[in-house]
Amino acid sequence: MEQNRNFTIDFIKGLAILGIVLCHTVQVIPEINPYVFQICRLGQLGCQVFFFFTGYLLAQKFEKVLIPCNLFLKKRLGGGIGTLVVSYFFILLCNNFWCR
Repeated sequence: MEQNRNFTIDFIKGLAILGIVLCHTVQVIPEINPYVFQICRLGQLGCQVFFFFTGYLLAQKFEKVLIPCNLFLKKRLGGGIGTLVVSYFFILLCNNFWCR
């Protein structure tokens, strides 16, 4: 099966992931230069960039497949909805107990 990959989008998504990891890493280190801290916090933009390009690629795939929207979402999400809901409530529970 031949895949037509857009390596530019893959590269941008990789940079976004790197920015997110860097942002989270810098938040753990208390003794860091404030200028470096501010630059590394730009990694927060990586999350929006990653989701934007992921949505763009999903929309392209949806156009190529030409199936009804409900079947596309069912195929994409599959059995993952239950896992998503359980993990969401677990995170809410953790935030309720530890982030007071």
